[in-house]
Amino acid sequence: MASKCSAGFEDLPYLPLQKIVQMLDYRDKMSVRLVNTTLRFLLEKDFRHWKFKKLDFYQLRRFSNEVNLVKELKIKHLYGHNPRPEDHIENLMEEHPELDRLHLGLSSSSQYCLGKLLKICGHILIGLSISDEGNASSVSSCCIDPYHDRLPQLETLHLDYIEDFVPDLGSLLELADGQLESLSLCTRSQCRPNLPQLPLEYIPLTELRFIRETFIYLKELYLNGRAISDMDLAKILTSLWRCLQTLDVGKTMVRGNVCLSEEDNFPKLQVLNLQNCLVDDEGLSTLLALFSSSLTSVNLQATLVSGETVLCPDKLLQLSSLELSCCRYLSNEGLCELLFLCPNLITLDASESHISRIMVIQPLTSLTTLNLKSCWSLADDGLHDIAQNFLGTLKSLDLSRTQVSGNSLAEVDLDHVCLEDLSLQRCINVKAQGLSSFLATAGKTLKSLNLSEGNLVGSASIEYTVPELETLDLRGCGKMTNSELSVILESLGQKLKTLNLSMMNISENFISARIKFPAMESLDFSQSKKLTDLGLIQMLGACCNGLQHLDLSCSSISGEGFSKTSWTSPLRLETLLLADCKQLTERGLVQILRACGAHLKNLSLFFTSITGVGFTDCVLDLPNLRELNLVGCKLEGDEELEGMLSMCSNLQTLQLMKQSISKEYVADLRRQGMMVV
Repeated sequence: MASKCSAGFEDLPYLPLQKIVQMLDYRDKMSVRLVNTTLRFLLEKDFRHWKFKKLDFYQLRRFSNEVNLVKELKIKHLYGHNPRPEDHIENLMEEHPELDRLHLGLSSSSQYCLGKLLKICGHILIGLSISDEGNASSVSSCCIDPYHDRLPQLETLHLDYIEDFVPDLGSLLELADGQLESLSLCTRSQCRPNLPQLPLEYIPLTELRFIRETFIYLKELYLNGRAISDMDLAKILTSLWRCLQTLDVGKTMVRGNVCLSEEDNFPKLQVLNLQNCLVDDEGLSTLLALFSSSLTSVNLQATLVSGETVLCPDKLLQLSSLELSCCRYLSNEGLCELLFLCPNLITLDASESHISRIMVIQPLTSLTTLNLKSCWSLADDGLHDIAQNFLGTLKSLDLSRTQVSGNSLAEVDLDHVCLEDLSLQRCINVKAQGLSSFLATAGKTLKSLNLSEGNLVGSASIEYTVPELETLDLRGCGKMTNSELSVILESLGQKLKTLNLSMMNISENFISARIKFPAMESLDFSQSKKLTDLGLIQMLGACCNGLQHLDLSCSSISGEGFSKTSWTSPLRLETLLLADCKQLTERGLVQILRACGAHLKNLSLFFTSITGVGFTDCVLDLPNLRELNLVGCKLEGDEELEGMLSMCSNLQTLQLMKQSISKEYVADLRRQGMMVV
């Protein structure tokens, strides 16, 4: 008898293998490295950019020794305790001299020396980012000698949240031999003279040891939270005028009253962040006069600007984004003056301000995004102005937490509306009539509608349809009855892909048998504590077989009702969240998994009453399950867990906190390549 022919990945031609690797997502690529040497070789040949959320020192050294090629490495949290943590970074640099860019978020009890890190990394790297992500500072600063510690190739240097690091800006620029393009020295502090409890640092900028012509490459400078004064800002601008494109001096003591000579101009500055500064109208006028020809984005969040006395010799023709949120002195007239200076504005954020209406001297024909969230003074008069002036161009409008009702829109007559995203979250004055007015005005083009935490009583009278709506959020509409919800879903649900019904009082029969959602992909019933099995089954039946994500967390379903249901088409769920479902039974869970487990990739049973006993003699297969969360369950021992895992042949991540599982069994699972937390 001829032996059975066997073939593996190594027998495939190179080009088809390369195509297979290219189609994998990041997580699958990481998994494939562990199971096949041929694919591992291909990945390490082509996969040069690595990103980790968490990594300890041991894992970093192992990564350095095992991976062949690393061009860029990002570690959001590098943790662990080691008396000489720099040695692990040095090992990385020795093993991978090809490394160009390194991003390290340091969150450990170990003490790093910044000078050593720069010496180890700086002579080869093009980009270096070091941030202190720990609760207490784990990075100690030390003297950096610009004449000996050179970073000859460095283009990007970010040293953020290192609270005791008091840098000499001139020395750092000299350190990079004039090649630096991006420098960030941000802190978490907010330097204000009226907040004496915060440390007021000082960046010594006196007698900078370079001239204007030296640093022609620095394009981005981030000094958020540093103790920058107007005098310091003037020195920065005078020194870097010819190249700077992005300047962040947010949360500093800058007022904007910089003294520069009349011939100074800044033709390249595009992005200016003054968030939480002490800038008022006078200071803003001074800064705008300097940058008017090039600015594309200005952030004035939580400043002292009112807008009423802002003067600028030229209009800001390039400005496309203006951030005015939390400006407590901003007035209707002041906003009108600012908009007059920005005729080509695309994005405007005036949220959490006291404006009640937006008046314009000239039309803003380019405005597509308007955020007025939490403008408590905004009512229907202001809404009428917004509709008349902007609805012809707006694609996104946020009116959350305002006093609008929508009734004034009945008087608006527009030929063209292109609104796609509308948020009316917690607009308690919007009732059925007002919602009908919104839909009559903009319903034909809407793709996303947020009505969460609203007061939509009497919704049964809604008459308008929204043919293109893909996302509907009704979270927290606790006063809505089953019949009212049925009317809304029938009117708005023709093309829905995402529906949020969390924190509602619905139970069952809230959907008509004739309603179908052929495009539904994501459904959220979390914290809907009155939801029954029958109501869930009715909804799943209406979603056909396109549903991929289902959140039932903190609901009252038991799963028992699924045993009486025969599905005409199989459910293709990929994510199922059953966290904190206190009434979920073992038998009910088995029935739910039989209905939707074939394609399931992520299952959460967080803090349910599942013991695992019902799975020991159960014939059930979850071939695609990759992540299983059993934190807080009531598993009785290794045998019950083994029964559950026997269904999951391809499981990669298992969360087991607060379980009565032996350490030996957990160690055995880890030896098999499973990540157990």
